[in-house]
Amino acid sequence: MSFASALILVVAIWCIYVGWPWYRNWKQAKALHVPIVISPISTSGAALQSLRYILDRDILPTWITRLAFVRLIQRNSRFQEKFAVHAEYGKLFILVTPATCELYVADVDAAKQVLSRWRDFPKPSSLLGMIFPERNAG
Repeated sequence: MSFASALILVVAIWCIYVGWPWYRNWKQAKALHVPIVISPISTSGAALQSLRYILDRDILPTWITRLAFVRLIQRNSRFQEKFAVHAEYGKLFILVTPATCELYVADVDAAKQVLSRWRDFPKPSSLLGMIFPERNAG
């Protein structure tokens, strides 16, 4: 097997490995009938850390840093962007990544629904571990 065909095989396997969960998450998000922001990078993991490292050095062209998913995953993005992404996509939108669908809410009534119906909107266990560290002890 030549190097080129091996490389094509690796890229094809990677596309299936990332593409299928991404497609499945996009399909779930589409059923909610709210705006969707698509990200090829999950909101955790090595790819995110690599992108953040590059973003911190401010070496990417502006057209890349202005993409909605990049603006959402930058460090301190909620502070820097404030309502800007919501102004573009609405008070309620979904970030679809290969790993998850994340709901972004900037509406008081919708936020109350999410917080009161906590079983319908599961939170990442890693986030809960940071908020309630005593639950991880023991």
